[in-house]
Amino acid sequence: MHTTDPGPPTAPSAAPLVTDDSAAGAGDQRSALAESLASELRVERDRWQHLRDAGLVGVVEWRMDGHITAANDAFLRIVGYTRRDLEDGTLNWRAITPTEHSAADERAVEQLRIHGRMEPFEKEYVHRDGHRVPVLLAAATLDEAHTHGMTLVTDLSTTRRAERRAEALRTITARLGGAYTSDDVARVILTSVAADGGALQGLVAMLEPDGVTLRLLGDQWVPDRIGATWRRFRIDAPVPLARAVADVREIFVESREVLERDWPRLHAELATMRVEATAVFPLVIEGRVLGALTFVWPKAREWDADERTFFRSLASICAQALERTQLMAAERTARARTERLQAVTAALSSALTPADVGHVIATEGAVALGATAAAVAVLTEQGDALRYIAWVGYPLKALEEWYDTPLDFPSPVTDAVRSRGSLWFGDHAGWRAAYPHLADVAQVVPSGAWAAIPLVVHDRTVGAIALSFPEARDFSRDDRALGDAMGRLGGQALERARLYNMESAARAAAEEANRAKSDFLATMSHELRTPLNAIAGYAQLLELGVHGPLEPAQREALGRIARSQRHLLELIDGILEFARVDAGRVRYRRDVVTVAHVAADAEALIAPAAHARGITLAVEGGDDAAVLADGDRLRQVFVNLLTNAVKYTPQEGRVELAWRVDDDRVVVTCRDDGIGIAPDRLEVIFEPFVQLERRLDRPADGVGLGLAIVRELVRGMDGEIAVESTVGVGTTFTVRLPLATAVEGRG
Repeated sequence: MHTTDPGPPTAPSAAPLVTDDSAAGAGDQRSALAESLASELRVERDRWQHLRDAGLVGVVEWRMDGHITAANDAFLRIVGYTRRDLEDGTLNWRAITPTEHSAADERAVEQLRIHGRMEPFEKEYVHRDGHRVPVLLAAATLDEAHTHGMTLVTDLSTTRRAERRAEALRTITARLGGAYTSDDVARVILTSVAADGGALQGLVAMLEPDGVTLRLLGDQWVPDRIGATWRRFRIDAPVPLARAVADVREIFVESREVLERDWPRLHAELATMRVEATAVFPLVIEGRVLGALTFVWPKAREWDADERTFFRSLASICAQALERTQLMAAERTARARTERLQAVTAALSSALTPADVGHVIATEGAVALGATAAAVAVLTEQGDALRYIAWVGYPLKALEEWYDTPLDFPSPVTDAVRSRGSLWFGDHAGWRAAYPHLADVAQVVPSGAWAAIPLVVHDRTVGAIALSFPEARDFSRDDRALGDAMGRLGGQALERARLYNMESAARAAAEEANRAKSDFLATMSHELRTPLNAIAGYAQLLELGVHGPLEPAQREALGRIARSQRHLLELIDGILEFARVDAGRVRYRRDVVTVAHVAADAEALIAPAAHARGITLAVEGGDDAAVLADGDRLRQVFVNLLTNAVKYTPQEGRVELAWRVDDDRVVVTCRDDGIGIAPDRLEVIFEPFVQLERRLDRPADGVGLGLAIVRELVRGMDGEIAVESTVGVGTTFTVRLPLATAVEGRG
């Protein structure tokens, strides 16, 4: 440890004379001290007793041979043993540890024997019933010989279960990407989740197009005598599945008793099956009910909040997948149209401007729906009119009159936008009845049927597509579904193109501004260096007496000029350095650098400033810690952090630079007991030209680039930097850098 102390220690005072009275007083003081220590010990013991009995974590006392001498109820619950097992002396932490964790245990034991404590680590215990319990352990010895100690045991089962469920949802979502039918969706959902949720089986019920009939999916496990009745049933049937869909609510049946009480018909049907509990979740998307998802369990049970959240998420994923497969099913009924829809999707994926999107929608939409003409109109920025951006099949002169159509003008396209609903006219009679003032317009292109489909994104309409068909026709449910799908695709593509254009423009503007800023800083700094160098040169000539001898006051003035010139030059160098870093012009070496060497260099540079202010500067850490970094840049990081710490630490304060190895990283901390940083400033201190405070009574040196440069340099060396601070207590900057494989390097 290297310590720069602001001054010599104070000499000890002379020892006082000892008298009988003072000896008696000393005895009283010792008694009082002993009583105080005993009282503190009792308080500490009571705290541990409270921790042990509270049951928040498992608390275990043990011997090195593995014997557990004491444990609280929380630990016994974690491992499934009883207090009698503990009292019999048969409970041994080594015996309930799987063999693959033995090496980690031995490392922890070695730490305990050497240090009396260990680094917390994760492992598993074997529960009495045979399953494994993930735990987090933190332990320390209780005697100087390190033969017995105490461990705090945190059960990680809930955390691991949440992680497994999150992974299950991700896996299911990925697998659903390959589901093309509603049966595929049911198969993925039911096979993936029943095991993880501990369920016996599951079912998916889909609402038929008539809106009143439910159809079961994944019911192969249901006996034929039951399936014959329930493979299709109405939503007013007296069963949980139907009620969940009709009322759009979750239903939980915790036991067979509840099933018999609330759902007697279903209880009678399931009398011969191992079903004790069931949970039903409606499948809802955008306010529409598609069906319900249910699971059954062989034992009575309740569902905690995490389980319910998991199944709700699963139901949401299932609903989205079913929605997609329903659209795909509709598309498969018209194979050619489906292929065109896929072609539209592919074409829209590469359309980057609204005009490109409009062209794809008009051309591909006309072909997919069998139209002879199509035109795409989008809302203007003011939102009060529609502007046509693309068309096919319509003569240009016909559209010139309608290029900008007020949104309040009654027409199929404007009405589709305002109502967010498609309009379909299968013949002339329907068109004339709805829009008699547009009877002539309908014959601009010889047509027998028309449609106007809104282009929708989320809950907004951004435009519409107008279509003309060669002959009168009855538009089927599939036609309308395909048109609506086209409208959603087109709306999403238009929104994506709009956002892309906005982002591109913003990025270009930001890049241009950043380039201009960097160029300005670099140019300004270079321009300022020239007169500053001239000032330094002329000051040196005057100091050398080239223009005659100097009076003492003149020499003092020249010294001030020189110091001010050097300070300005340092500021300009900082601006130049920031300009290079910000512009990405800094090149980094990848060397094995010993942290101690670089820290010693930084300490030597900062020590005079710290000593001048009476600040203790401490630098400590392992001599063999090495990072893969650029030594010069790392030195600059240390110097900037220490300079910043000294600047904002009051006299007689303390600044520490320390480092340690943490897995594959070296963690460097710069800590001070200075003024601290307000919470609302922590987010901006790494931004350029930001200073913590600048007051007339406390001027701050520099221009606020030190930390900005530090952040960019650390990132450039594949590291991270963070800050923690408390106002009036101090600040800690933490830098994490890649650990070098070798321990010898150069700084």
